[in-house]
Amino acid sequence: FKRDCILVMTPSYGQFAPQSLTAKLWHVNWPVLIVAGLIAAIGCAALYSVAGGSFQPWAERHALRFLIAVAVVLLMAMVRPQVWLRMSYPAYAIALIALALVPVLGTQALGARRWLMIAGMTFQPSELMKLALVCAMARYYQWLPVQRVSHPLWFAIPLLMIAVPVGLTLRQPDLGTAMLFAIVGFSLMFFAGVSIFYFLAGAAGTAAAAPFIWNNLHDYQRRRIET
Repeated sequence: FKRDCILVMTPSYGQFAPQSLTAKLWHVNWPVLIVAGLIAAIGCAALYSVAGGSFQPWAERHALRFLIAVAVVLLMAMVRPQVWLRMSYPAYAIALIALALVPVLGTQALGARRWLMIAGMTFQPSELMKLALVCAMARYYQWLPVQRVSHPLWFAIPLLMIAVPVGLTLRQPDLGTAMLFAIVGFSLMFFAGVSIFYFLAGAAGTAAAAPFIWNNLHDYQRRRIET
């Protein structure tokens, strides 16, 4: 993973040579898309069954959304990596501002405030943050020399990049998405080569705080964890 990231992202390798459309499609991670397609097909079958043997109202929408998502993935794969590199920090900043605006300007539904209304359409900033966090941390570790990844100062910066969106998302409240941010962020830190002792210390701290955390969860959050 680290070797591939270095080969793709390090500026010292110079500008990327132009590639044909066929070459770009060849480099798409097709096994991942195939697995995603199988999962989507299982979902469609389940929704078809739940609707009593009908594609309406859920299965058809599910399949359509998946096909649109695949098209978006392929379009994103056509964009040169330098573009994503340049956009990563601005995207993270925009997603962070949007998350901060949710408690103030967000619309409330089912007891949670997670959406912003833009041009008559609802938008969930946490969805943008799922991508922006990965891109921003990837750019950070692309820039940071390998020898510094476990230094306390350079360790604290990505930790803060994770903690802020986690805290803002917990306020909505959205425990599942907040946990996803933490899992993805810590996974990236692990792949970047951060010392295992930080993770062991974090796990010990989490275990010690588990009773306090559990007592402060909403009832529906406890039921989800138990389920």
